Amino acid sequence: MLPSLDFEVCKRNKGMVGMGKVNASALRVHVGRVELVPEPPPARVRFTRFRANLAACRFLLAAVLIAQVADVVTTQIALTRGGFVEENGLLRSVVYGGPVGTLALKLGAVLAVLTWALLRLPTRRTRVAVGLALALSLIGPVANLAALFGR
Repeated sequence: MLPSLDFEVCKRNKGMVGMGKVNASALRVHVGRVELVPEPPPARVRFTRFRANLAACRFLLAAVLIAQVADVVTTQIALTRGGFVEENGLLRSVVYGGPVGTLALKLGAVLAVLTWALLRLPTRRTRVAVGLALALSLIGPVANLAALFGR
């Protein structure tokens, strides 16, 4: 006769827990095939990180966008006053075309990078990335205002 397995032995060996006393001859090993296919996430869970990051960084994001608009406005004011030129070679042709193209280009680039950060990074790193984007976005309007007021 085969010995029976006690509940505690199974629990310690991480075997079949909760079966009480089991006859060892009743335990059979069968060969099987298991295919592990990940299930697609439900629609509500798909953008969970994006929503959490958006909620956590909404004021910083608004400040970044306002700083970009302020940069475009102060650049246009400086260019219409005369004596100033756009020193950014990438934006030079767009800036002289008008403020709408400049604003669209700048906001498009910033929104693309921020959307990537909101989708991919954890909340803490997203705050750092958006804070860094805010610091970089404030350089333009501050430099423009300093040039306009002669400092």
